[in-house]
Amino acid sequence: MSRAKLAIIGGIIIVIGVLLNSGLFTVRETEQVLVLQLGKHERTVREPGLHFKVPLVQNVVAYDKRVLSVDPPAEEMLLSDQKRILVDAFARYKITDPLKFFQTVRDEQIFGNRFGNILTSTVKEFVAQRELADLLSDQRNVIMEAIRDGVANETDGFVKILADATTDRILGAHIIGPDAGTLIHEIVVAMEFGASAEDIARTCHGHPTLAEAVKEAALAVGKRTIHI
Repeated sequence: MSRAKLAIIGGIIIVIGVLLNSGLFTVRETEQVLVLQLGKHERTVREPGLHFKVPLVQNVVAYDKRVLSVDPPAEEMLLSDQKRILVDAFARYKITDPLKFFQTVRDEQIFGNRFGNILTSTVKEFVAQRELADLLSDQRNVIMEAIRDGVANETDGFVKILADATTDRILGAHIIGPDAGTLIHEIVVAMEFGASAEDIARTCHGHPTLAEAVKEAALAVGKRTIHI
């Protein structure tokens, strides 16, 4: 057999080996993995061990299935009796639905930033209404429960933009959730100037913030959402 043929056969074997190797992935006992095909969810793997995916077409996203933590920086807060305290808030969470988690926030870092902001603002809201004596008494448990319920409610909501099918001009919007009264301002200004959904979609919004939900809704008009 000629050297040229041997080189071709060797190259084919190497390519096959690389493809097979790229098609294998390992799931650890502490992980749960999403298998995505061209960006769309194909399956969820929770069983530890060696698994196979289609090379070049499918990719995997792994999430920790243990209890995780969100620990934003401590902040000084002013109480109703004008006394100042340093509050170090933290939360624990567990990813039970990795697909929903991926569709909503993508990764733990983004979730930590978003939820950390919600946690800090909720703690400020409830603690600012109390005196130091309340925090040092039996009322502390009541305050903690109120903060927990407040944080849980802050995660719900949606933004939907209605636009003309032909011109893309914004006709209205539905906004339900925290800071809805603030978020609607952008829609009102856009409607006043005859803006389109594409105009909002092309506008830079802070990330991660609640305001980017408006951008996501504008992108959804053209079925081009990024984080939802």
